[in-house]
Amino acid sequence: MKKDLPFLYDKHKTIKENAFDIGVNEKTIRNFMTKNEISGVENNFNQRISLLFQTQKQLVKQGIKPTIKNLSNELQWSKNTIAKYKKIIEKNSKEGNNSLPYFGIKRNQIIKNYSFNQSEILQNIILLHLKEEKRFFLDCTYSFGNFYEQSKHFYVPQPVIKMDVNPQFSDVLKIDPCGRLPFADNSISSIVIDLPFLISPKDPPALKWNNEKYSIMQKRFFSLYPKEELFRTYFFYINEAYRILCDNGILVMKVQGVVTGGVQIFTPEYCFMVAQQCNFYCLDQFFLILKNRIHSPKISEQHHARKYTSTFYVFKKTKKKKVDYFKWNK
Repeated sequence: MKKDLPFLYDKHKTIKENAFDIGVNEKTIRNFMTKNEISGVENNFNQRISLLFQTQKQLVKQGIKPTIKNLSNELQWSKNTIAKYKKIIEKNSKEGNNSLPYFGIKRNQIIKNYSFNQSEILQNIILLHLKEEKRFFLDCTYSFGNFYEQSKHFYVPQPVIKMDVNPQFSDVLKIDPCGRLPFADNSISSIVIDLPFLISPKDPPALKWNNEKYSIMQKRFFSLYPKEELFRTYFFYINEAYRILCDNGILVMKVQGVVTGGVQIFTPEYCFMVAQQCNFYCLDQFFLILKNRIHSPKISEQHHARKYTSTFYVFKKTKKKKVDYFKWNK
C-alpha cells in the first residue's frame, strides 16, 4: 500500500469506491481500516439510514405506500434489512419531523462533560443547548465535515449553511481568511467553529525532507504562523460570531492547546478570555479525550505534559449573565 494512503482515504465513500480510486484491492482497504480504527459499520449504518429515509419520502411523493415490500423492491435490500432500519427511523423520529432520526435524552441519562468521541459531545451540546433547532445553523470552518459523521449511537445533523476558506465540497461556500462573514448583525441563531490549532510555517523543512514521521501532523492539519497570527485569527472569529449571532445565540468552539518552539500556548484559556471580553457568557464546557496522540521524533527531552484533550466551549450571547468574572473590577 502507498505510504500516503491515509491522506487519500475518503470516509464518505464505500470500501469498493476507495479501493477503485486508490488503485488497491478491497482487502487492503479493510486492513487499513482495521489498523487505523476506521469503522465501516458506522459508515454503512449512516448511508443506509439516509438512503432508506430519502426513499420513503420519494415513494410518498409518488403516491406509493412505503411498505417493507415496496421499499425492498425499490432498494433491492432484503425485507429483514428494511424492517431493521425502518424500525430505527420510526423509533427515533418525531411526528411531523422531516429530518433524519433525532436521538433524544433518555430517561435517567447523565450527560458528562467528557467523551472519547466528539460526535457524542456535539450531539450532547445540541440536546442541551439547541433543543429547538436540533442542529447548528452555520459552520464556517466545515473542512471535510468530520463533525457530522453519524453512527448507531450518535447523530449530528448537517448544518444549514456550510462555509470554509478552502471548500472541499460543492455545497460549501468559500469565505476569505479573517474576512467579514456575509451575514447581518444579530441574524444567526447558532455557529460552530473549529479553527487550526497548529503553529507552523506553511512550508516547514519537515515537508521538504519528505519524511512521513516528521510531517504527518503538518499534512493532516492546517496551521497558522507565527503565534500572533493564531491569536489574531481566534480573536477575529469570536468577535465576528458575536456580531452575527442573535440574542441568546450559541457559539460552539473547539480549541486545543499546543507547544511550539518549546513554549506552551494555552489556546483554550485565551479563547475564554477573548469571549469574556467580547461579552459572551460561557454556558458550558466539554473535553474530548484522545486515547493516542502522535509524538514527534524530533523531541529528545520532554518539558511539558503531552496534551490528550481538546476543549469544546459553549458560549452564549446574552445580557443576562449568571456569572460576571470581572464585575469586581468595574
